[in-house]
This record gives sequence, structure tokens and C-alpha cells, in this order.
Amino acid sequence: MKKSVDRPMKIPCLFLDRDGIINEDLGYVYDFMNFKVHESILKVIGLAQKEGWKICVLTNQSGVARGYYLESHISRLHQEFDHFLLCHGLKKIDGYFYSVDLDGPMRKPEPGMLQEALEKFSEIDPCASIMVGDKVSDVLKDIRLSYFLVRGHYDLGPVENSPNYSEQKITICNSLEEFYFSFSNAVRSSV
Repeated sequence: MKKSVDRPMKIPCLFLDRDGIINEDLGYVYDFMNFKVHESILKVIGLAQKEGWKICVLTNQSGVARGYYLESHISRLHQEFDHFLLCHGLKKIDGYFYSVDLDGPMRKPEPGMLQEALEKFSEIDPCASIMVGDKVSDVLKDIRLSYFLVRGHYDLGPVENSPNYSEQKITICNSLEEFYFSFSNAVRSSV
């Protein structure tokens, strides 16, 4: 008699860009004193955690390759952000994935960081997951995810003007607050 193998239930993940989504994009931020957290993202993180979603950060950090700061600064900043979340009654981020390169398979829009996250957390269902960013490069070369781009300092025209835009799973929001409302409605409708 064959024994059935229990497979872990797949769960969605909220993939977040860092600079511009979690914090104000002040350019090559590596010190928590200069890490200005967007208040709206705390509501987003809280809702995702309450609903049982994984949360991972996917961030390009080319400041290392440019010599502006060290990789150890990135790790320390992420630890300090986790402490900040705990102080605000939230859980730590499940995983931080970053690329220090100027080019290559790990740097967004390439899907290297996503693949690394999916290998680390095999319970993530990429087809039920969302990536939130503020740049065209935050739309990864992976069609399984749904994408939300938040208007900010970067031109989203290449996405909006793409002939495939209406066919892609991309939603453009005018603010993080607007994304929060879209996300909360999506979470409620999936229950």
C-alpha cells in the first residue's frame, strides 16, 4: 500500500521593492537614520501578515558595486527595519533578496532574486503572488506574478505605452495608499 505524501499548502507572497516602496527613494540609502519608511507600507505589511502571506523584499543595491557602501550595510539596514517592524507590532520580513551588481541574472528585471526566494520558500505560489515596485525594472521577466507599479519619481510610460500592457498582469497605482485599497479588496475577494 502506497503511503500518501502530504504536500505543503502553497501560499501567496507579497514581493516588495525596497527604495521607493518601503522607504522614500533618497538615492543609495544604506543607513537606517536616512531610511524614511512610508507609513502606508506598514498597513500593507500588516494586512499581508494577517492574511498569512509571505513577504519578501527584492531590491537592486548597486551602491555596493559603485563603492558607495558595503554589503554589510545592507544586512544591517534590513535588521534595523525588522526591529522597526517589531516595534510597530508587526512581524519581521520573511526574506530579503538583493543584487549588488550593475548587471546580471540577479538584477531586476531579471528573475534571479525571485528564483532564489522561490527556492528558499518552496511553499510560495508564484501564480498567486504580487510584486510591488515603482520602476519599470520591477516588472520581472516572469509572467507568473501579478504586478503593481506605484507612480513616483520614475517614468512608467514604457509599461503604459507597451502594446501588450492590457494583456499583462500589471496595475498602475497613483500612491501606496491606492495600492493598499486594491490589495485589501483583492485579499477580501479571495477569501
